[in-house]
Amino acid sequence: SYAGALDLDFALRYEASDRTVRAHQLRVNSLRFPDLPPGPSEMLNAYGPKLAEQALSEVVLHTVRPQDLALPSAMGLQPGSITVTAAGLAISFVSGPPR
Repeated sequence: SYAGALDLDFALRYEASDRTVRAHQLRVNSLRFPDLPPGPSEMLNAYGPKLAEQALSEVVLHTVRPQDLALPSAMGLQPGSITVTAAGLAISFVSGPPR
């Protein structure tokens, strides 16, 4: 077993069907395993990012509690786009499906 680091970029999206916030469109920038011998390290650098992107096509990061959406839902709204800001996440609300 080797310790390492994974550097990646991804987008966020809200999935209404199960109230989850998901990372998607993952792009692996680099995989680093400093203690790995040179041969396996080169192979990992060549193939690892694409394999990791395929294996991690979408990852659930958070499940929103029903009570957190009670007020917006009562107003006919659901989470829309998610923007990362210096202060945290800014979530827009959009019209939800008709009741």
